[in-house]
Amino acid sequence: MAIVITGDGVSRQWAAAMKAVASGKAKKAMSRALNRAGDMSNTKVKRALSAEMGVKNLKVHKAVRPTKSSPARLQYELVGTGKHFSLIDSKGVSIRMVRGTFNGHPVMRQSVRAAAWNTPRRYAGAFTGHGAAGTTAGGGARHIFAREGEARFPLKKLWGPSVPREMVRGKAFEAFEATLAEALPRRLAHELGRLLDGKG
Repeated sequence: MAIVITGDGVSRQWAAAMKAVASGKAKKAMSRALNRAGDMSNTKVKRALSAEMGVKNLKVHKAVRPTKSSPARLQYELVGTGKHFSLIDSKGVSIRMVRGTFNGHPVMRQSVRAAAWNTPRRYAGAFTGHGAAGTTAGGGARHIFAREGEARFPLKKLWGPSVPREMVRGKAFEAFEATLAEALPRRLAHELGRLLDGKG
């Protein structure tokens, strides 16, 4: 999933002004403006995603990849990558041991809390364990699991949100549109001014 900034939304006035300058320089100016506005949107989108998804900043940062504009390709993309995050990647994960029973026998059990989607909650019956080799990039990484029934097996891995889904809705997309609406005209004005002053 991706969100894209192009030059298509520039007003007719801007388009006419840009044509008034040598086309090669105009494309370079447009590309610089798109990249500056895109980089601002990139920062705001990542912050909004981290807050709304309840996922640590570094994890989100790695999952959102910008593709910059060039004079030959006047388009700046933010591409969301990856599957759903493991629940253990959520903010506010806390795991404590509590006394309980399993099949009528007293045992020590884990109590797991996590704030996926920025909503703190307790996951009944969940516990931490190690992923099976091949299920993630690091097969031995810790994850949060729950049993599917009363028996010891099978287990299911608990998941949180995913960047590709969340970046095109909610506060992340609102941040993208708001930043773009404010930043792109301003950056275009700046770049056009440089061209008209002979600095472009």
